[in-house]
Amino acid sequence: MRFYLHHSSIFDNPDNIYDINLFKKVIKNNGGKNIRTSNNYGWSNQPKVISFNANIGTLKDIENGLNKLPVFDTWGCIIFHKD
Repeated sequence: MRFYLHHSSIFDNPDNIYDINLFKKVIKNNGGKNIRTSNNYGWSNQPKVISFNANIGTLKDIENGLNKLPVFDTWGCIIFHKD
């Protein structure tokens, strides 16, 4: 299954950046495969986000790994199934 790490409003704060390289590393270290960047929702007017392949078990590991990062302390990461 293909997923993407959503670029949510938590990244509107200048203290929180959507750190593509850091997020890719965490996703890879927790079992994500075929990690790429693409525009959010596939729309050209949206920011770049990370998309990756994972099964449901691996997805939980990826979520747990990302949620350990300070940027996701308050709200947690948002991962959507990619159409």
